[in-house]
Parts: sequence; C-alpha cells; structure tokens
Amino acid sequence: MSVRDDQAAKALYAKNLKAFARFQPKVLRSLPFEGQESGVIQFDEQRPSNINILGAQLYPEPAFAWSSKQVEAYLNDPDQLTIPDPLDERQPEQTHRLADEMARFAKEKGFTSSGTRPLSRAGFTFVFGVGLGYHLMPLLEKCPSEQIVIVEPVPEFLKHSMFAFDWECFFERAVETGTAVHFKIGLTPERFMLEVEGLIIHSKGARFIDGTHAFVHYPSWQIIECRKLLNERIGNFLIRPGHFGDEKIMMENAVENLMGRPFHLIEGHDDPSLESPVFVVGSGPSLDDDLENIKSLRNKALIASCGSSLGILLKNGIKPDFHLENENTLPLVRNLRVLKERFDLAGMTLIASATVNREVGEMFDKNWFYFRSTLSPAAILASHYKPVGYAGPLVANAALAALSSLGLRRFFLFGIDCGRQAGGLHHSKDAVYYESGYDNFIEGEGHEYLEGEFTRSVPGNFGGRVATSAYYDLSRRTLTELIRSKNLDVVNCSRGAQINGAKPVVSGGLTLPPLEANADEIISRAEAGLRVFGGDELVSSTVFDHHINACDAFRRAFVAFMAEKDKPRDYIELQRRLDALMGQGGKEFLGLSKLVDGSILSLMRVGGYRGVRFESEEERQAMFEFFLMRFATSVMEMLDEVQAFLVNLKKRQSTLAENINQFVSE
Repeated sequence: MSVRDDQAAKALYAKNLKAFARFQPKVLRSLPFEGQESGVIQFDEQRPSNINILGAQLYPEPAFAWSSKQVEAYLNDPDQLTIPDPLDERQPEQTHRLADEMARFAKEKGFTSSGTRPLSRAGFTFVFGVGLGYHLMPLLEKCPSEQIVIVEPVPEFLKHSMFAFDWECFFERAVETGTAVHFKIGLTPERFMLEVEGLIIHSKGARFIDGTHAFVHYPSWQIIECRKLLNERIGNFLIRPGHFGDEKIMMENAVENLMGRPFHLIEGHDDPSLESPVFVVGSGPSLDDDLENIKSLRNKALIASCGSSLGILLKNGIKPDFHLENENTLPLVRNLRVLKERFDLAGMTLIASATVNREVGEMFDKNWFYFRSTLSPAAILASHYKPVGYAGPLVANAALAALSSLGLRRFFLFGIDCGRQAGGLHHSKDAVYYESGYDNFIEGEGHEYLEGEFTRSVPGNFGGRVATSAYYDLSRRTLTELIRSKNLDVVNCSRGAQINGAKPVVSGGLTLPPLEANADEIISRAEAGLRVFGGDELVSSTVFDHHINACDAFRRAFVAFMAEKDKPRDYIELQRRLDALMGQGGKEFLGLSKLVDGSILSLMRVGGYRGVRFESEEERQAMFEFFLMRFATSVMEMLDEVQAFLVNLKKRQSTLAENINQFVSE
C-alpha cells in the first residue's frame, strides 16, 4: 500500500498541513516539495509502520509498537540533565536559611528522597528524531516541561510523520499544558546548538535546565553529535548568579568613583571612527610565546592590558597605553599597589567599570569609566546614559566591549586563551599567581581551585581541543557574540580556545604598518568623544528617591501577588509570574530588579533543586507550598534591607556632595 492508496493517511496529511499553517508556519515552509523525498512510507494493516530509505528500514519493527516500547523504557530510566546542588558558601545568608528550613520540614514530615533525579516538570524536553512521530504525544504527556524542542536533521521525515501522527492534537495539547513547541529541522549539529543557546538565553531558560529530558528516537551521526553537544554546552548556563551583597559593594564603589576625581564616561556606542589597531592582552598561558612579537610590534598598535596581564607586560618591558579592570575585589587592589611600587604606571589610562574599588582609579593618571548593562549602578545611577553591553564575565570581554565603544574596531588578541592546553598552566608563567609565596587569592580560590575549573573541552584556535571552564567558555561565547553584533575585525593570536569570528593568526606572521599618528594623539581623539564629569554632576541625591519609593510600590504589588487565589503550580511558573510582575513596573522597578534579581534567583534555584527530589507528588506539592510561605518572608526581608541600603547610600552621597562643595568654595 502507498500513501496515494490510503485515504485516512491523505486526510490526516491535509489536516496536519492546516495545523502547521496555524501553529508552525515557518516550519511548514521548510518542508521538501512533492517528489523531493528519497524515503517511502510503508504501511501495515492499520497505519504507516516504517520509512524505507533507499532499501533500508528506519525502524527494526513496526513503528507504533517500537515507539511505545522505546518510550516505556525511557520513562523507566530517563536521560535527564541534573545540575550540581546550587547551594555553596558564596550564596547569601537568606538562601542558606531557606535551605535549612526546607530540610527541617522534609525531615519532620518524613519525606522520601528520590536521590539526585528531579521528579517534577522540567524546563526543557529535547526529542532527537521525529521519524513517524508516534513517540511525541506520550513524551509530551509523561515528561512534562515548559518547552519541548523537536530536533530532526532530515526534513522529509517530518513530512512523512504528517501522514501518520496527529500534529493538530499534539499542538492543541501543548497549548493546554502550557508547553512551548520549538522545531530544529535540517540543521547541522553546530547550528542546532547555536539556536538552542539562543533559545535558552532569550527565554531566560537557563534557570530551568535542571531535569532537562533528552530522548533519542533513532541513531544517526547528526543526532548523536547534537546530543553530545547538548551535554557539553548546556552546562555553560550553570553560572552562579550574583546577589544583593555583590550589588551593594558595586553600588558603594560606583558612588565613590563618580563623586571623586573628574572622569570620562564611555557609553555603549557602536559606530567605528578610529582605524588604529589595538593589541588586547590577557594573561592566558599562550602569552608567554607572544611577548617578544608584541614587543617588536609595540609602536605599530595601541596596547591594552587586561587585569593581571599588566604585571606580565611590565615585567617584560612593555608598557600598555590602556589598562582594563572589571572586578571590585580587594585582591585586585593589593596586586595593583605592588605594581605601582615596582613599576611606573604614569601615562596609562585606566578603563574600568564604575564599580571597581575607588583606590584602583587613584593609581592612574586618567580614569575612563563605563557602566555594565547588567548591573544595578547602570539602572540606578546612570539611567540617562547608555551602558556597555557584553562587558562580562571576564575582563577580556570588558576590554573588547569598552574599546569598541570608543570607535575602535581592529583588534589583535594575545593571551586570551579562554582555556588551556592539556596539562598546561592556567595562566602565563609570569602571572602574579605563580610568584613565590603569593597568597592574595580571592576568598575560596587558589591554585587547586583554578586547576579544578577546567572540566570542559572545546575546539582549539589552531586545531585540536583545549580544556576550558564554565566562565572561560562563557567568556569565549560572549566574545563571539560581541564580534558578530558589532562586525569587529578581530585576529586571535592566542593558542587557546577558538573564538568564532576571530581569525586565527600566529603572532610571528603579523605585519603591520606604522600607526597613523603617535599613541597619545590617537588616545586624545578617542577621549575627545567622551563626556567628562566631576564632583556630583552625574550622581545627585534625588537619584535615589525614585528607587527608594519603588521598594514600597513593589512591596505592595508583591503582597497582592502572593495573596492571589490562583497559585502557581511549580517553581518554573512562580519565576515566570515574578518576571511578569517585575516587568509590569517598567522603569519604576528596573533598578530594584537589578539589585534583587540575583538573590531571588538564588532562592528559586535552591527551592527548585531541593523541592523536586521527593518520591511522591504529594510530598513535592507540600514542599512547594512550604517554600512559597518561606520565600515570601525572605523577599519581604530583602526589600527592607534594600530600601535601608538605598536610604543610607543617599545620605552618603549627600555627605560627599557637601565635602566637594566645601572643597570647591575653599
């Protein structure tokens, strides 16, 4: 029997065409035209049972029975991504207290742990392979998730499934269950992963990847590679969120910096205006091989050091034009103090986040500050100015983001390895971390910690594979997106991870013409395009009133939100509703959101991890109800703390303003 002979299959196909036109019109346009298929549907007495591809059968037995047994086996032993326990010593006190309270509640009630596997609705279900589609409805029903991603490398299989599987029923059931349906059809494994990363980022799905389902329907090279890449890269999103304690330090630092010495402000503009090449230098291990070449080309490019690479360059007789800093830690300050005592920092321009410790800026002749778009000072202190995007997670990202915002567009990367060769050092041998007796690490870090970070493998810049970590890989991917979005001309001389969009070139092969002017003149041109501020010009005390009042407004909205009769069904829905609540406030809640989002996410991650690992649905529901009560208390406490902080920061600003005015009058 053929499709032409089966009236039921033809009718189902016509029905499915209308369903795709209604629910997934873009997918419908991607299907092959009539006559382009290489496979042929085979029938048994009841329904389509197989796909014959050039004499080979897709299924080892009739598809419906095979798919039913496959789903049953999967449900007995599901392939799920489980994340490490998000609670660590860096989490805020409220998160630790909530975790302790949940543990006590579970113990008092005698709840039974399911071990490491979460048993509630997941953020994602990935289905690799459509075939004839008989497995899809059971997976939608039995593996509930917020988003289901259907991956099919062979577009014609999706078309064949329309003769066998009721897609209209599937789409309507997805709407009923609140499940978003995404198709990834005919993509290469790399393109598939790029689109999945975009989906996770734009849907804020990184918060919900614990318990992600991965169902492989049939094996093929493309599907196996897609499945492998998913495992390798989805972990990139397991980055520990910042919290209010971090934001407090950054806000305090920013107020001190912005009301101190005069500074220039870099805003997040994209228009190229300067053609001068810039060497952006990190402290990765491959820098050791490039120092002599950098020195020989010193007068043919501007040089920007990133964080700890400043000491490496100075030790090797190379004085940069710019120095970039992005962090607010005290170890950074102590390292710079030592460098200032040992070397001459005069003549260098500091380019830094406004959130660095004030003492950092005092060590340099000129300060050019920028605001990072994701942090609270940008929303609270500088809402009328454009922040710099892509300036994290590491200082190398900040360097490329800030320098390109000056109008520069030609960059050469050195020591920006975003990883290391197998068995190699984690930084250049001349990095401060390897100095005898060095013990100025950030709390909780050290050589053992740095060594243990390299748990992932990515393509190398000059071939092969290199080891990387969560933050290094996020840095690499963020650099790729910055290069793409600004259309930058970037050459990567580093011998670390491949950065897509940056051309790999060995430094010994570089030839550059002389600079079109001396470095000071080029820097002056860049500086001329920046706004200059001094005293309390940028930050006035009235800035804080809006956000102090926003705490009261959100408190009222949150109390009403938690009192609603229609309660969220799980942690995912709770987070989505909170996002909507915060979004409804628009600019009124924006600054508050930047201050508290990380802490709320910390609470949600611990709740969503600890609360879904119990055997029965009744236990999980009881824990969720307990969580809601304790979560509400924690958020209210947090709002009180944030409001008190803003009131005190306003007083601090007023005192600084009085001191400035008194100094000027004298």
